[in-house]
Amino acid sequence: MSELLFENPLYLILTLIGGSALLYMKWKGALLEENRFWKMLIPAILAGVIFLISHIVITDKEAIIKASNKISTEIGQNNYSILKKILKPEFTIEYKSQKVTKDDFLKLLDELQSEQKAIITRMTIKLNKLSIKDKKAVTDFNSTMFIDTSEGMYRLVLNWKIYWEKEGNYWLISKSDEPKQLFF
Repeated sequence: MSELLFENPLYLILTLIGGSALLYMKWKGALLEENRFWKMLIPAILAGVIFLISHIVITDKEAIIKASNKISTEIGQNNYSILKKILKPEFTIEYKSQKVTKDDFLKLLDELQSEQKAIITRMTIKLNKLSIKDKKAVTDFNSTMFIDTSEGMYRLVLNWKIYWEKEGNYWLISKSDEPKQLFF
């Protein structure tokens, strides 16, 4: 129900506007005679209220998708500072069967950025699955990175499984499995 009301209210809004049109057709002749015009506007007003609510209320799903897109945009511009904010202090990532901590991961990214051996020119993501339970969530998505190196331009497609935890009103990344390279 929350998805219908907050995340994708288009069907509900169209139904209410359609109801308003049906009421107009039914009462067209009697609108002015019996002062029913305001009754016809009730579904249209409800549709407007639902539209406003759906834009004001941000669900957990929308917050995670928005954070994921923000990360993608920032990394696509070679700006890794977003990761300092969105990764939890106890963040770990699996890499070659080893756990890498947040600090080591950020150092590695800083080294790559300072050496400029590989520059990410663009990054996009495609969400495959998102599951939320209480204050924890898991996302499974594919990222496509276009990397410029001295040898040329490469496209790298990785599948990520990322674990999120909600702290206050914000979703932070607590862990990531080792990304799997996809070949197309």
